Amino acid sequence: MRRLRRAGCLCAFVLLFGCAGDNPRLGGNPPQPQPPGEPCTDAAKCCSANEIACTGDPDRGYVCTCHKVWDCNPIRSKCRQPVQPPDGNGGWRCDQYDEFQGVICRRPGKDAPDGNGRYRCVVVAESNQVVCHETTPSVPTGDGSWTCRPSVSEGITSLVCTRPPPPSADAGSGDDSGGGGGGGGNWRCNSPTAPTRCESDSTLPAGGGNWTCSERVIGGERVLVCTGDSPKNPGGSGGWQCTKLPNEATRWVCNNRTPPRPPGGGSWACVSSSELGGTICDTTTTTPTPVPQPSDVCVPGTKRWCDGPTFCGWGTVTCLPSGKWPFNSKGMLDCKEEDGRRPNTLCGCYHFFFNPTCCERPDCIIPAGTDGQICPASAGKPCDYCNPHKPECQSGRCITNNSFETYCAPACGPNKSCPQGMVCQQVPVKGSTAYQCLPSDLSCFNGL
Repeated sequence: MRRLRRAGCLCAFVLLFGCAGDNPRLGGNPPQPQPPGEPCTDAAKCCSANEIACTGDPDRGYVCTCHKVWDCNPIRSKCRQPVQPPDGNGGWRCDQYDEFQGVICRRPGKDAPDGNGRYRCVVVAESNQVVCHETTPSVPTGDGSWTCRPSVSEGITSLVCTRPPPPSADAGSGDDSGGGGGGGGNWRCNSPTAPTRCESDSTLPAGGGNWTCSERVIGGERVLVCTGDSPKNPGGSGGWQCTKLPNEATRWVCNNRTPPRPPGGGSWACVSSSELGGTICDTTTTTPTPVPQPSDVCVPGTKRWCDGPTFCGWGTVTCLPSGKWPFNSKGMLDCKEEDGRRPNTLCGCYHFFFNPTCCERPDCIIPAGTDGQICPASAGKPCDYCNPHKPECQSGRCITNNSFETYCAPACGPNKSCPQGMVCQQVPVKGSTAYQCLPSDLSCFNGL
C-alpha cells in the first residue's frame, strides 16, 4: 500500500541575516541525489550555491529561488514552479512549452539578452521580437513521464507538470481495518494524541481511477460524492453505491453516506481524490463553512474558491500575509474571476455559477499542490454540462435549473419525443416559453 507523502517546500524561500553587510551563505552542502522518479522539493538538499539566485539586501533579507525546486501534490503526480523569464526587464510572454526546448518566451524588440545561462535567445527580424527557449527543459524528473504547460494565475506564470498517478493511488482497497470514523480506512496521523493532519490511501471507491470528490449535505447528513473511470461497477464495498453516468461508457458517480474520517472524532476538513492518493484531513476549530468572514484567521498564501462579483462564476481569493482574507472597502470579499478555473470535481463543471457544494473541501479551501481545472468543452449531448453564455448544445438549449446547475436540454413537442429518462416540460426563455426535454428530477448531475 502506497504511503501518502506531504507536499514539499515552496519554490521561493526567505533568508534573514542579523547584521548589515553580511553575505548570505547558500548551498553550503553539496546537492544530494534525488531518489529515482522523485522531484526536488527542498532547495537545501538538491541545489548547489551557483544554482540559487537571490534578490534583496542584507538589512531586509534575501528572497532566493532555485530552478530545480518544485511544489508538488502529496503523491508527486502534479508539480509546479514559477517561470523565471530570461531577464528582469519585463515584457516577456512565456506561454509555450516544448519537450525539447522547454519554456519558450517572447517579447517585442531587437535586443536579445544573454539568458543567464538558462535561455538561448535570438532576434526574429520578420516579427520584430526576441524569442528565447531554455537550454535544458525544466521538468520535475528526467524519466519522460511528465506533460508540462505554462499556466497563468493571478498574474503569475507557472510551469505545471503532470504525470499519471501510481496505480495504488488510483484504486481504493475497500479495507475498513484500522480506522475510525465513517468509511473506515487506514489512517496515518502526524501525532498519536493530538493530530492536526491525517491521511489515508484506502478511502476511494475500489478499482478504477481519476476519482474527484466533493461533499454534499442531505437532510443534515454529509455525503461524499466521487466521480471517476472504471471498467465495471466500483461500488459494493466500503459503503460505496455507484451509478454509471449518462452518455458515458466507463464513467461512474459513487456516493458514500459514511464519509471516511480519522479516528477519535473532532471537526475535520477533508479532501479526497486520486490526485491526492486518497483522503487528507486537517483539523478545524469550527464547523467548516464555504464563505469566509472578515474576522476569520487563515494561513498566508492559502487559496479558496469564492463567488466572483462580475459573473457570479468561480473565482479565487488568497490569504494575506497578515493571516486575514482580503475584503474591500464595501466589506466584500476580494474574489478574482480569471480563466474559468473551478474545483476539480464533476459537480464544478455542471455548475457554471459558484456553488460551494462542488468544492473539493466543505470549507472551499483549494487543496495544497492543486489548482482546480478548466472543464473540457461540452460534448453538447442531452444532459451534458454547458456554458449558458455559449452555443455548446448540439440541439436545444443550455438550461439553468433552480439549483443553478447548467445542462443541455433538447427541444421537444408533439412530434418530437425526449430521450429515455427525460420528460417534455415548458420552460421560460427570454420573456417567452419553450418546450425542452428535462430530467424527471430536474438534475443531470444526479450524484445522490
